Amino acid sequence: MLAFLLCQSAAIWGATEEKEVPSAIREVVVFRQGAQVFREGKSTLPEGRSVLVFTGLSPLLDLESIQVGAAGNFTILSVNSRRNYLQAKEADANIKNLQAQLEAARDRYAREQALSQVLTEEENLLLANKMIGGQQTGVSIQELKAAATLYRERLTEIKLQQIDIRKKLNAIQLEIDKWQNQLNTLNAQLQPIAVSEILVAVEAPLATNATFRISYLVSNASWQPMYDLRVKDISSPVVIAYKAAIQQSTGEAWKDVKLTLSTGNPSQSGFRPMLSPWWLSVTPPPIVYRDGVRTMTEAAKEAEDSRAYDQVQPAAGGPAVTQRETTTNMEFRIDTPYDIPSGGQPYTVLIAEHKAPASYEYYVTPKLDPDAFLTAKMTDWEKYNLLSGEATLFFEDTYVGKTMIDVENTNDTLNLSLGRDKNIVVKRTKQLKYTDKQFLGNKVTHTIGWDIEVRNKKKQSVRIIIEDQFPVSTTEEIEVKLEKSSKAKVDEAEGKLTWELNLGAGKTENLEFRYSVKHPRSLAVYLE
Repeated sequence: MLAFLLCQSAAIWGATEEKEVPSAIREVVVFRQGAQVFREGKSTLPEGRSVLVFTGLSPLLDLESIQVGAAGNFTILSVNSRRNYLQAKEADANIKNLQAQLEAARDRYAREQALSQVLTEEENLLLANKMIGGQQTGVSIQELKAAATLYRERLTEIKLQQIDIRKKLNAIQLEIDKWQNQLNTLNAQLQPIAVSEILVAVEAPLATNATFRISYLVSNASWQPMYDLRVKDISSPVVIAYKAAIQQSTGEAWKDVKLTLSTGNPSQSGFRPMLSPWWLSVTPPPIVYRDGVRTMTEAAKEAEDSRAYDQVQPAAGGPAVTQRETTTNMEFRIDTPYDIPSGGQPYTVLIAEHKAPASYEYYVTPKLDPDAFLTAKMTDWEKYNLLSGEATLFFEDTYVGKTMIDVENTNDTLNLSLGRDKNIVVKRTKQLKYTDKQFLGNKVTHTIGWDIEVRNKKKQSVRIIIEDQFPVSTTEEIEVKLEKSSKAKVDEAEGKLTWELNLGAGKTENLEFRYSVKHPRSLAVYLE
């Protein structure tokens, strides 16, 4: 196998006849932005020199990325490329399907129009031949009634059929407009774009068979990680369906290709940054004279302005800015071949499925929201090579919403919010017997108490963290005292109460806390 980068050789291309070689895409490496396409083709080479043309390639092909490998008894002399503006870009499957739909709708429209025309001709025939009998002979009453009935019934049928036909024509026209507008949109993407071609000059001592493998980079292709997170119950692991949404508008249809997803960035420079000397110089401020005398205030101001300018505007050749990838490059090879048409429509590909052990906790802040929120904590998440992306949540076989997996800002534990669980019931009510207001001199004391009832309706025990608060004084005139806290963890500085419960199946726990606030009567304090 030989690999050749793009090169020029005018003498070879001069009078050598070109031969088109069919090729097909066998493999694609999709990066987060861009893709590397691998094509394979076979041909029979004549004795001597010939130029092989691989056509129908993506118009977004990066010419500098072309590499050609080959097997056979011949020599590759050079590789070149060009744009072909004469070859029409082949319509993809979506366009062909739309064209078929449009033709079928137009055919139905034409049939309904023909039927409408026949009915109109019949109506005209009836109206033109409504004379009954001759000028000398009349008609009987029975004949007149029969003729009138015939005209009425048949004309009624014709009019009703014409109404139905007009309705069908309007509906079919809406279909035609829909298909035509969509087709116009897709065709507009094809109009101005030429196809790329790779030309390979070869020389064979004898006629021989040859196999080629071509690779090149294209833009307008990408993939994004996405996840399905399923939790059967809080005693089961988190099932992570690791997926990728792949889309491409390269102008080439990827049919039955092997996919590799890479987190690499081929457009990023491979050269390491080099530091240059950072030279500093001191430039004395210019002397400013006013009436022949330089003032000290002006001199000091100019010196300060000069220093500020030196800080904000570094001289040319200063320190280079280095950029780096924040995630390690990884590759996911997909065993099952896929079809990814060109057109920008995202296609979902399953990368892997993992069962990740997790610990579960419920969090509830009844002062703000009476619902309990379930969270899953994963401590060994790094081994699954997760990337940041959107996740769809399913808990107990029910869709509960979406969340984001943010691995860049996660340390040892990955916290996943699994939404609300109505089987944990929390009620927060004011203690009327302890709620009081007392006056003593010019002071007033408010006493407020709260009851919190937590009930576990689930069939297994759960861990619940409950948070509430009491006020914190910011002035000496207001005195706050926490009188009861039911064994809560107390954060005096933040005025925060935290209870950590292990609540059994079907069990109920009652919590309470009470605080008092003393302040001058003249001071308005809002405690609700």
